[in-house]
Amino acid sequence: MNATRVDVSVVVPTYRAGGSLELLIPRIANAIDSIGCTHEIVVIDDRSPDDTWSRIGKLAANHQQVRGFRLQRNIGQMAATLCGLAQSRGEVVVTMDDDLQHPPEELPKLIGALKDHPDWDVVIGSWERGRDGGFRAVGSRIFAWLQDLAVPEGSGLRHTGFRAMRRRVVDALLEHGTRNPVMLSLPFEVASSIHNVPVIHAAREIGESNFNFRKSVKLTIDNFIQSSTLPLRFVTWFGLVTAFVSAIVGSVYLVRVFIGADTPPGWASTFLPIVFFGGAILMSVGLLGRYIEVVMSEVRRPPRWVIRETTDD
Repeated sequence: MNATRVDVSVVVPTYRAGGSLELLIPRIANAIDSIGCTHEIVVIDDRSPDDTWSRIGKLAANHQQVRGFRLQRNIGQMAATLCGLAQSRGEVVVTMDDDLQHPPEELPKLIGALKDHPDWDVVIGSWERGRDGGFRAVGSRIFAWLQDLAVPEGSGLRHTGFRAMRRRVVDALLEHGTRNPVMLSLPFEVASSIHNVPVIHAAREIGESNFNFRKSVKLTIDNFIQSSTLPLRFVTWFGLVTAFVSAIVGSVYLVRVFIGADTPPGWASTFLPIVFFGGAILMSVGLLGRYIEVVMSEVRRPPRWVIRETTDD
């Protein structure tokens, strides 16, 4: 990698979004040129099955600031973002989506916020949650609540993928070494001053989102599990409470037997508790299995990413 520093790096992980990139790249260049900063645009193709990589190659040929990297296999947006951070050379590094919903014209706000506040480490672009549509608005609010539980130091902040970070923060993130990066919580492990900056959130102009309800639920669960041990603590307290309740109920029935009270047997008093506690046990085992899966992934230490080819060549 060329070690030449630039003022700003813009990292764009992409998947099946060649058409959006052709609109996005010139707008990024114009926005950063307007504030007089040297820059580069690092585009990470997360092994798109379409012609996205060939379009990135053409963009790199026409825009000297564009540096494209194609991954060996699909690793997901967060890991692809981390790969982009590793390739970046900017003193300030911005991450953004490829779908034009993070308007490039808002980049000067994020970059300017770090310039105006030397003590700030990270700024995150935020907008009203009402701008999200349908289930995404509901999911966004639920995830925000869960994120506040998992990362208390980030409580009250709006978490999005549109962020600007100083070089020292990026270098610290890369030293983290995790194989399961959670980009919404990782900055809080290495930075102490993180703030929101209001930005515009635009409507999607091209294509349809790859982010559906199933992926939204999976991402929320994975992020929460990988960011916190709170689910394990919840299961522990749930077990203690149910054991206590069971002991109380058992004592009541034992007393009734000793005093000769009529206690007719019934299927409900037997069947329902078995089903309930059986389901609770299976849930707990599944939760522990998910944590073990994450631990095993970290212990095996597979490559975080493999770059197949790059336009730098």
